[in-house]
Amino acid sequence: MISRAMIFCTMFSAYVTAGARDELTLSCRPSAVSELIHAALTNRSSLLARLYETKQRELESFAVLSGYLPQISLNAAVMRGSRDIVLNAAESRVVYKMLPSGEIVLDPAKSRSVFETVSVFSKNKLYLRATQKLIDFAGPGQQYRIARQSKRIAEIDELLQADSVRYEVERDLIRMWKLTNKRCFIGSLGMAADSAIGREEERYAVGILDVPTIWGSRARFASIEAEIGRYKDDMSEALSNLSSSTELACPGPIDNNATHFFVDTALNFAQQHDLCFYLEQAEQNRKELQIREEQIIQAQYEEDFYKKSYLPTVNLALQVDRGGIISWFSPAEFASNTLTRRRRPLWSVAIEFDWAFDGMANAHRARAAEYGVSRAIMEKNDTRRLVRQEIENSHAELGRRQKSMDAAQEALVAAQKTFAKQEAQYTLGLTSYVDFDIARQTLERADYDLLEAKSETAVAARELLFRSGYPYVADRYVIS
Repeated sequence: MISRAMIFCTMFSAYVTAGARDELTLSCRPSAVSELIHAALTNRSSLLARLYETKQRELESFAVLSGYLPQISLNAAVMRGSRDIVLNAAESRVVYKMLPSGEIVLDPAKSRSVFETVSVFSKNKLYLRATQKLIDFAGPGQQYRIARQSKRIAEIDELLQADSVRYEVERDLIRMWKLTNKRCFIGSLGMAADSAIGREEERYAVGILDVPTIWGSRARFASIEAEIGRYKDDMSEALSNLSSSTELACPGPIDNNATHFFVDTALNFAQQHDLCFYLEQAEQNRKELQIREEQIIQAQYEEDFYKKSYLPTVNLALQVDRGGIISWFSPAEFASNTLTRRRRPLWSVAIEFDWAFDGMANAHRARAAEYGVSRAIMEKNDTRRLVRQEIENSHAELGRRQKSMDAAQEALVAAQKTFAKQEAQYTLGLTSYVDFDIARQTLERADYDLLEAKSETAVAARELLFRSGYPYVADRYVIS
């Protein structure tokens, strides 16, 4: 029974400290906090999608600016008409005769009609037009400002997704650190349980213990076995979550010392700042508020665009027209090309002035854009309210976790004192091994409870920083 627990601890230690190879972690050394965050920011598909969207918006804004360049169109056509049958007047003859009644009619015996096949027409055409925009109050310049705001919104959304990914990695990493440090406790708990149930079974076999007592011991042992099984499941889940948040096939072992420092500095930073600090940082750094502000500016640009759509446009136009004329000829003439006539190209340069009336469509669009600006302002105010509520809730949760951690710290101090007393008495033979073992298990349980409370408090502290938009001042204390 004891050997089984020792084998379990050895195998599990090897399991959680084994190295892994992938495109970013090519060695078996433990991964630091910053390395895992960098891996997540490099590998996450959602971030790459935001990056591609930003590049898409950038190219769309450049496409709008192309309206300032000359616009050229070229049209060429080569046309040949179908053939037709016509009357040959030169070779045809019409003869009339007079009837006894005095009526004049056509004499079909002496008349003759001669027909021939001819081409209908032939025409070649070449048309070139080039325009250069001179004045357009609602042209590419205004459209570029709107497209540029779309690009800016995409950039901020990319940063927002990066913050979310970073928090996921930090949360999963802290929980992985908790379970890694819990490994020794679980191994000790399993060996103690095996030893205890072994002694209880021996005492029951010789008749010292009764049936209800041994049943209670077996139930406690089954409960410990279940806790060990839950620990293995939790460790497997933590590895899976860390692999998912970093998008690494196997994240590899974590740097326990670096993570421990990360947790301690996160807790120290949380203790040094109050709610007002986080509210102020959220106002400056929350990406959702920045997106709302950019949407307000974009709506204002759209309103200005529709208002200026009433104004005229002025273009410089150059046209070149080289086209043939319709030519009628016989097949012989078509073969010799004797009747083909050409004309010189016609060209013109003009200043085009266009002032169109669209039936009040732009007036309605301008009014709609005004409401769009008001809507964007109200949405920003509502987002600010939600952000403040998130900060207050996260700060309250952090306070509750800190109180639980303080209570766990006091329980650990009390357990240490009790264990020291029981250890001294057991050395002098003044107490039994059972009481000494209970004091040791209580100390280990208190140590684990503090580890649990500390990790959950660290997660709450990092969540509060995440809700604050990850202010730069926090990184100087936490990210190494």
